[in-house]
Amino acid sequence: MTDHYDKPFLKIEKQINQLRDRGMVIGDKELARQWLLKVSYYRLSPYWKIFEVVPDKEGEHAFMKGSVSFEDVVSLYEFDCRLRQLVWSAMERIEVAIRGSWAYHSAMNLGPQGYQLPEHYKLRDQFEKNRKTLANNYQHSRSEIAGFFRSKYRKLEELPVWMAAELNSFGELAHWIVNLDNDKLIKRMLDPLGLNLNNFESVLDRLQEIRNVCAHHDRLWNRRFKTILHNEDLKHLDRCIMKSDPDRLHNLLVLLDYLLKKTPGELEWRSRIISLIDECGQAEEWRMGFPDDWRSERFWESVGE
Repeated sequence: MTDHYDKPFLKIEKQINQLRDRGMVIGDKELARQWLLKVSYYRLSPYWKIFEVVPDKEGEHAFMKGSVSFEDVVSLYEFDCRLRQLVWSAMERIEVAIRGSWAYHSAMNLGPQGYQLPEHYKLRDQFEKNRKTLANNYQHSRSEIAGFFRSKYRKLEELPVWMAAELNSFGELAHWIVNLDNDKLIKRMLDPLGLNLNNFESVLDRLQEIRNVCAHHDRLWNRRFKTILHNEDLKHLDRCIMKSDPDRLHNLLVLLDYLLKKTPGELEWRSRIISLIDECGQAEEWRMGFPDDWRSERFWESVGE
């Protein structure tokens, strides 16, 4: 290990030459130049790393000569972009559904402003933290609804839960729900979404992590996630869950498809995932945690059901 980072800056031409010297095929030099200029060497590097082989000298990088082209890397990068867009579109609908369920059942059982009363929560410190964050969001929100409400009512105590649902971030919303001291109320919130008290926190943690990956345009395709979706917690969704890596993307895709079916709207999401995988041979499904025989599993065979 060294304390000093001493890699020099390389102009685009030298970056191209370096990749070529390491064994990558650069068929269209202008294409490579545009991608390296507008996307960057650093951002593309994780996508060609899977093609690297053990170099002759320690500390160097190398590709098996003629085995990978710059176009292969671009194809994999664009696959990941489209995959991220599909996952983001699913997350958007699921997040809105969770917000709506929290707002509706809180209002019906606690009253429009009852969610702000500490007696409804298990941990007082967490409640105070949640409320302080909400107050900050409310005061600084630039949304028309928040602006109108501040001009008319001003006090946070008057803010109804259906407005609070739109001002909380997804992670903040999860903290409100998890801290509720009423399992029956939580169950009413979760039932329409097909979730339960046993797996809700782990599911929310993974959804939050995947949301952040998508929001920051980070690499999704072969990522190992920090938040583990334990196979036992999700085995009721489909048996293919039990055959996959719990820290890879596969189980999340199964979960998202399951949750999407609990929301109104498009039902072709799963088929779009399969079509995308079929279009990119470089993606290699096992890197996303897919079982070897995933195409014969009923979940993936029954597209459209």
